[in-house]
Amino acid sequence: MDKDAEIKRLNEKIEFLERNNMLFSDWEHKVCIFMQRWVGLTDEEKSDLWCKSTGRNCVNEDTHVFADAIEAKLKERNGG
Repeated sequence: MDKDAEIKRLNEKIEFLERNNMLFSDWEHKVCIFMQRWVGLTDEEKSDLWCKSTGRNCVNEDTHVFADAIEAKLKERNGG
């Protein structure tokens, strides 16, 4: 994104906050809290996602090992 586009995007955020009577610091604080909270998937959710993504209805031990590895990488990237 170029500098002008980034400035426009930030100005639009500020206008949105002003229209909704939100102080920027309050909004920023809420975003930081949301970003810090990590909620992982349950084993059941991992199994369901595996079945949906593969089109198969079988889950084994490797399914959860793979899902745990993906979660760990996402958590690392998101500072969790």
